[in-house]
Amino acid sequence: MVGSRLEGGSLRSLCTRAALVVAGILLLCGSARAQASPDPKQCFEDCAGHAQECNQPIGQESHTCHLGCRQNLRRRLRACSHDTDPQSCVSKAFGDDFSCAEGCHDSAAAERQTCADATDACLDDCGPDGVCAAGCHDQGRSCRQAAYEALESCTQPCEQDLVSAVQACIGKPGEAACIKQAFQSARSCAQPCRTTYRSAMKDCRKTQGTCVHGCLTGNPS
Repeated sequence: MVGSRLEGGSLRSLCTRAALVVAGILLLCGSARAQASPDPKQCFEDCAGHAQECNQPIGQESHTCHLGCRQNLRRRLRACSHDTDPQSCVSKAFGDDFSCAEGCHDSAAAERQTCADATDACLDDCGPDGVCAAGCHDQGRSCRQAAYEALESCTQPCEQDLVSAVQACIGKPGEAACIKQAFQSARSCAQPCRTTYRSAMKDCRKTQGTCVHGCLTGNPS
């Protein structure tokens, strides 16, 4: 859900990058299928290498996207001090920021899903063990999606409190310091959520790895 922040040239640039990423992923998929080794273990390693190459640029692109959202939010909040309705201005600025951030997440998730589909196609060429491993990857993706949804649910009250805190700061003496403190409080509020999220993601990776190992040893979980 890319909000009104990504307009005009920015949106066209994002679409162009996404199209190039998808094209590259499809090429990787074809390459992975063509180069699949008949040895299951080696075939798995080949597919894993292609998956890593496919996913590698996505994290940095997502980080850059989120950074752009946050920079625009700061600019918008500074302007709210001079708005005729500063409270509504703050509310709209945060609403656009949340939409922008969700857009960054959705774009990255779509690219990762395309990489995952390419990996599954590669694994399917590794024989029955590969089909088994593709099922493990599907379970892993479901686990990670559940972890992300839990993170969103956990941090939502922190985001709501942040909006209210910033609204209370606007137009008051020491406004900049007040807003800075509001963001620090929001980060502290969300920290336990992020800690739980990182732990859940670690568990997802461990479970997926155990599942894949079972496929190779004839003991799928």
